[in-house]
Amino acid sequence: MCSTESDQDYVGCLSTLATLAPSFHVPVEMKRGLGEIQKHPEYETWLETGKSSIVYLHGQQGVGKSMFSGTLFRLLQRRSGYNVVTYYSFSGHRALSISLLSSLVYQILCQDPRRFPQVRDLYLALQKQSNWTSHTLWILFRSLLDTSGSETLYCIINNMHNCDSSRETLLRHLSALTRKENVLTTFKVILIGEQRQDIQASLNACPDIQLNGTVSFKKVIESQRRQMIDELMEERPYLLDSQSKIETALNRCESFLQLSLNLQILIVPNHERLSNEKSIRSEVQVLPHSVCSLVSKTFKALPEWARKALDWILHVQRPMKVHELATAIALVNDNETIKLDKDELLLDLSTDLKSTFGPLVKIENSEVFLGHEQIEYCFRQLVKDEQQQQESKKKQENAQQRKNNESTPPDEIRHEFLNDGALLASY
Repeated sequence: MCSTESDQDYVGCLSTLATLAPSFHVPVEMKRGLGEIQKHPEYETWLETGKSSIVYLHGQQGVGKSMFSGTLFRLLQRRSGYNVVTYYSFSGHRALSISLLSSLVYQILCQDPRRFPQVRDLYLALQKQSNWTSHTLWILFRSLLDTSGSETLYCIINNMHNCDSSRETLLRHLSALTRKENVLTTFKVILIGEQRQDIQASLNACPDIQLNGTVSFKKVIESQRRQMIDELMEERPYLLDSQSKIETALNRCESFLQLSLNLQILIVPNHERLSNEKSIRSEVQVLPHSVCSLVSKTFKALPEWARKALDWILHVQRPMKVHELATAIALVNDNETIKLDKDELLLDLSTDLKSTFGPLVKIENSEVFLGHEQIEYCFRQLVKDEQQQQESKKKQENAQQRKNNESTPPDEIRHEFLNDGALLASY
């Protein structure tokens, strides 16, 4: 292993793949509530059989699919021994098949360097031609499955519904790989996403687990709610007197996302909320907030620096580091020249983001990103609506200005009119 890791071709391959594979974050792990998934016959068959296979785990938006994906990933890591466990999640800036494939190949080679010498010639040929496409990465990925190394490759792919137009082709290729015989590596895939007929059709009726159907979502969310409230009371003991009211309010949450956001409202420091009874009572009385109302309330209250931060977060190709975002916010356009205004440079942006955006923004490994795709969608919709309102207002103002111009005679005509009026008046 050491000799492979010091191999310049191996290092070069990982470096190339890293530039193609966007970074991602594995969601937090659930500590309770996964039992029903683990006991589900389709999952047990998928896990225990020695054959390659796919399971499709689906559910409506907000039921906790991402949290399930992160938990399954970590469970497989703990039980897999020397097997390879990979993870990928599609999103706005990670919607391409090439991003998925480059990430999976990168993770496989990082976890099992023994496979690289067996695909070295293929890598060198691709590198020589600079021919890194979805097609060539598929060839490299399939070749890795046909090399000796760890016996099983586990692959968790989250938010499958966010994949771009190549989704159907991707699913057909994955399905074909699990049916391929005499392959040296057993390939086990869990696909997670919203229920879509085109996904199920492309997977050739593979086994599926419905989160809000065959798995009792209510039992899972209840277990998770108890865990999160216990952690909240441990972290904020001054809330103990309000625990029953908090539990009653959070019982009305309809999704994992809504539950998580409303709990974090009570955890994340906020300059508008004090730790006194009056402030706590007023906060608990309005719980639970819907996801959209929470995003809308936050958006309307954003100061100028936070609006600039949100614009950067929504439009960058990859998550920005905290220091990168702080620098971007401090950039000003001075006579068509972009300059850094050091006086505007935020010295503790992490704290400023948490106190302003609350649980809507996450910071992990110094990278800043929105906490969920639904949060991102709500922010994008609010920005779009605001832009449309501004454009509509501008059109109305322009139309009114044209109307005023048409109804007001030119100065010369007005002057003659006034003179004629004065002349008529003298008679």
